[in-house]
Amino acid sequence: MTRKLWFLVAGCLLSVSLVLAACGDDDDDGSGDDNAEVQAFFDQLVADFNAGDAEVFAANFDDESLIAFIGEDEVTTREAATEAIAGRMESIQVELLAVKDVAQSGDDTTAGIELAVQGTVAAESYVLTPEGDGFLITGYEQTNPDIPDGVTPFEVTGQDFEYVFEGGDAEGGVEAIVFTNEGEQFHEIALLKAAEDAPELDTIIEDALGAEGPEDLPDSIEAFVAVAFAAPGESTNMVLVDPLESGRYVMVCFIPDETQGEERPPHAALGMAAEFTVE
Repeated sequence: MTRKLWFLVAGCLLSVSLVLAACGDDDDDGSGDDNAEVQAFFDQLVADFNAGDAEVFAANFDDESLIAFIGEDEVTTREAATEAIAGRMESIQVELLAVKDVAQSGDDTTAGIELAVQGTVAAESYVLTPEGDGFLITGYEQTNPDIPDGVTPFEVTGQDFEYVFEGGDAEGGVEAIVFTNEGEQFHEIALLKAAEDAPELDTIIEDALGAEGPEDLPDSIEAFVAVAFAAPGESTNMVLVDPLESGRYVMVCFIPDETQGEERPPHAALGMAAEFTVE
């Protein structure tokens, strides 16, 4: 049993996304003109992605940054990274959220952006080097989105192989989840909304493990909501654009177990699945 591709894609796409309201930006050196140029660059970068031309989008990056943008160990060349981006463009549209923390570092400009994909806010950091009339991306890093002011996150701990959290209900909805990995392997929360008449958890998990993608959801799953990954000893913030609607939600880890040879069953098959209810 292997981990399905669409969960991999959803997780990786936390590196490309967006949707809130205004696009605010902060400028450490007070240069409004510089900020306007940076804002315009990211506006165009998002437009390039949405246009679906991977070659045009990739031309904004140097080789190292383009490979970092993909964030997959098996992608080690510019050609492979561009091909991976083309695959993402087939099903995803993005919209810029915010540009912030714009600052000069020698000739380069550093900037952070906030994004959202499939209802989840993401954050990234860029290094922009002047080139011609614009910039070339020469540094890229995914960062952890901040929990918004006034939001109390739903805290979940991942272990080998279970989720630990307090209670089974989340009164008043959920706007953010803090996922802390205390296990020895990489873990994720793939968050699914169960259908209204869904069966018991074991059946939902079995259905999820057999699904090929968002277009192939079984009857027991109403929607794929979001995904968050965390390395051993680290925490990740899952920030939602809109609070979870009332209903029953399932957390699943589809990452294969690295200790079981060629079999490599997904962590969910080893018990790493749980559910909670939003009132």
